[in-house]
Amino acid sequence: LAPLSLAQNSLWKAIPKYAKFGLNTIFNLPFVLRFLDELDEVAFGKACRDLLVRHAGLRSHFYEDNGMPYQQVIEVSELDNYKWFWTSAECDTEDRDEFLKQEAIHPFDLAKELPLRVRFIRCRETGQQFLSFLFHHIVQDEWSVNLMMDELNLAYKLRVQGKAPVWRHEALPMHEYARMQRGSGAHQKHLDYWLNNLKDVPWSTPIFPKDHSLSAKADPNGAKGGWVIVEMEDEVRDGLYALAKQQSASLFNVVYAAISAALNTLGAPNKLIVGTSASGRHDVEYYDTIGYFTTVVAHLVNFDSANTVADLVAQVKNTINDSMPYGDIPIDLIEEGLVGGTPDVDGHMFEVFIQLHAKSKFSGAFELSNGDKINFQQVDSDRSESGLGLQFEVLEETVNDEQVLRVMMSYLTENYSQAQVKLLCDTLTALFAEFARSPKGEQVLSVIKDRVIESETVE
Repeated sequence: LAPLSLAQNSLWKAIPKYAKFGLNTIFNLPFVLRFLDELDEVAFGKACRDLLVRHAGLRSHFYEDNGMPYQQVIEVSELDNYKWFWTSAECDTEDRDEFLKQEAIHPFDLAKELPLRVRFIRCRETGQQFLSFLFHHIVQDEWSVNLMMDELNLAYKLRVQGKAPVWRHEALPMHEYARMQRGSGAHQKHLDYWLNNLKDVPWSTPIFPKDHSLSAKADPNGAKGGWVIVEMEDEVRDGLYALAKQQSASLFNVVYAAISAALNTLGAPNKLIVGTSASGRHDVEYYDTIGYFTTVVAHLVNFDSANTVADLVAQVKNTINDSMPYGDIPIDLIEEGLVGGTPDVDGHMFEVFIQLHAKSKFSGAFELSNGDKINFQQVDSDRSESGLGLQFEVLEETVNDEQVLRVMMSYLTENYSQAQVKLLCDTLTALFAEFARSPKGEQVLSVIKDRVIESETVE
């Protein structure tokens, strides 16, 4: 029995907040893989079990006792008492799409079942295997996902030979990190950093006012959220990479700046609060631990201090880099510190959330000892729930040995109509193209915005 870490506790506090709005599975992490080559499902199940043995967080229960949340590790000897893995032979439906959709919204009972489900289904038409990889967010973050795929690669290679993996060193358990962090307490100097930087900045509201010309009433019986993909042409992608290189910035810095500029073009305030994620891993000893370390933090984008594209990219880069040492403080503690208690509003202080998914290992191959490969690709999952007003996920991927850059935008249907979503996508596309036109970033932001607004008015 152990307490939750600060990041886990922040997520735990948010579960009932979202459940109040019917978002009961908002913290599900559904991943779908399509296998292009035949996979030994039984061996894969054994490889997954190897990871559950290695990482105690994946075999833990989460529950409250006298109002306090705890995590409790299940002993390895008890693992076989839980059903968390199914082969395609155990799948009792042939409707693949409906199966994957329903699996993605499975409501975890964290006090009684393991926080993951691994299920296969075989496509009736092609015979290809599809894998539903479902986790509760409280045990998994993006760092952990890529770590998990590397370890599965090793474990599967050995399991198909009838061997068990031998790990080079032990992975420290998540609950021990939580104990250590709780024993140290929240770092007050780190909290003060956020409070000083965000002092007196008003909490964000939806980008468009309620009386916006494209507003429409949300269907109370419809989906809570939706999502769209903004694809980038090759020349735009290459231009953004060139801009990043010229400005000594990351691709994420550039795309983050372009998204912010697009929103400002559509009416977002000149002092825009943007939520983003920080790895939360400040202790090198836990770099090999699968668990939820990620924190949500908030940054201020100040357009009053940015005249050109280069100015804005530099501001975003410096803000993110300067904040990294303080990323162990989750957003709930920042918000509570700013208002001197529990905020009396729903949602967070930011309307906009931007995060990077760089080179996810959910598309790739398992390499076998004889040199053969089992190739797989990630399939975009349905996003029928959204707990954030506007969420932008920057997807940097390699598909068929070619670099692909996309942005997935999720949105709350009560805040954004379909017409507004189209306007957002068109404006994003236009701003990405404008940013990509010159690697020196000398374009004046006000000129770019006027040009985009004028083009949209003409249309």
